[in-house]
Amino acid sequence: MIRVLGLLLLLTACGRPGVEWDVPADEATSEQRAQVEALKAELEGDFAAAGLPTNLDRIPVVVADLGDRYVGACYKDDEGRPLVIALHPRALSFQVPSGYLTLAYITLLHEVGHCYFNRVHEEDVISQAGTMAKLKVANGEEAISERKFLRLRASVMNDTNHEAIPEGLRQYYVAEILGQARAHDWQGLAAFAALEVETFQDAP
Repeated sequence: MIRVLGLLLLLTACGRPGVEWDVPADEATSEQRAQVEALKAELEGDFAAAGLPTNLDRIPVVVADLGDRYVGACYKDDEGRPLVIALHPRALSFQVPSGYLTLAYITLLHEVGHCYFNRVHEEDVISQAGTMAKLKVANGEEAISERKFLRLRASVMNDTNHEAIPEGLRQYYVAEILGQARAHDWQGLAAFAALEVETFQDAP
């Protein structure tokens, strides 16, 4: 039996294990294959910068139509051994605003969490009552805006939170997947990005 953990299409949420699926064939065009290889190299560079070099050629990464629900999937056999990572073509083509991690990057990082580090889905978020985090987000080569967050997912393995992830927090989410960091409050994120904490009062 093939088990699959899949990231829900455009919603950054995951399916559940125990579903029997056929491992998909690679349907990547030459352009998509080049995009996947560049994405793998980017992630390998981030892992190396974090002090844990990882060869992402150990498990094939294919591009396949996973249907209308899933944007990515990690396929494992019935003994839990990873077989293949699959990315939906829309994961590669989906556009996000400047200053945020791409859906393709988040999806691959998530599936690498499943296939390489045996991570499971979770729902943890970073938030503190009565506060919000202010982060600067690049809106192009020179323009920078300030964005406020009431919550952020604690890990890309969170498959229920749909907030976009600022590029400035890339280092944290990579370190978290590698088991090097885990933020539980805004202060935990401050080690990875310049942020300010603002307090507010709920309306009566």
